[in-house]
Amino acid sequence: MVVIPNRVRVVVVVSALLAVMIAAQAASAHDVHEPNSGWFQRCSLAKTGYFDPIVFPGTPEPVGHRHLFFGSTAISYDTTSPSDLQAGEATCRFEAGTVEPPDGGNFSSYWIPDLKLRDGTWASGAQVNAYYRKGASSIDPHVVKPFPEGLRMLIRDRNNRQTQVSWFCSGLNGEGNNGIYRERPYDCDPTTPFKYVTARITFPQCGTGATDSEDHISHMVYADDSGCPSSHPHEFVRLFITAKYDTSFGAESQLATHEYEDPAHADPGTGFHADYVEAWQPGTLESFVDACIRGGINCRDGDRLP
Repeated sequence: MVVIPNRVRVVVVVSALLAVMIAAQAASAHDVHEPNSGWFQRCSLAKTGYFDPIVFPGTPEPVGHRHLFFGSTAISYDTTSPSDLQAGEATCRFEAGTVEPPDGGNFSSYWIPDLKLRDGTWASGAQVNAYYRKGASSIDPHVVKPFPEGLRMLIRDRNNRQTQVSWFCSGLNGEGNNGIYRERPYDCDPTTPFKYVTARITFPQCGTGATDSEDHISHMVYADDSGCPSSHPHEFVRLFITAKYDTSFGAESQLATHEYEDPAHADPGTGFHADYVEAWQPGTLESFVDACIRGGINCRDGDRLP
């Protein structure tokens, strides 16, 4: 029979208790992560044009259909790199203004098709809100990564439930929305704060690590109940946008299309799409991911950034 000295027993017990406490603290730290950990920015209209540096790279306008561009003012048909976008000004802002510079270093570009109203005029764009979140419940916030530099994405609705496309009415200055979500745009009440026809669309967050692909989206997929698939193992921050058109008239409106495009793509119920090119200043997106998403904080529009 082996006799264990009392001092050794005490050390063993204390070590076991410390291990339990550390595990409990780690579990507690994991549990306190807010489900909406992340942040958002309000981006004003930067440019309107008939060009598309993802679908028609290097092709001067007019080409394709009419787009509304938000974010970097340097967006152009021949934009090829983040440095091209960083050469302009950024229209994306943290409302609270708690970081310097006030744009937070976001020179990314977001664009959507313009909306043709029932009287034949164009709606134009009022604002895009860009939300960067932890994402799917199956994603561990501690391992979420920033997008690779220069990432490009083009997502289309085409009845894809994972894009979570919905139309509603909203305000511009934090008033929220009217809470009525529909498949297609409808008329908003201009006598209320919720007078802007608005669409929401969600980008995928699982990637191969590549910044682009032939169809501009197969390098990215949506997470499932098990997280990111082995084919797309990188767990990036999830981006979704709310695109606010400068009109309260949504009923019978159609998305912009060009003459050779399938007319069905003009249907806002199935044809809405959005493009994104990442151009955050180096290191900035990483710092926000670390502070807000890995830190488990909903930094909102900058007022809770550390």
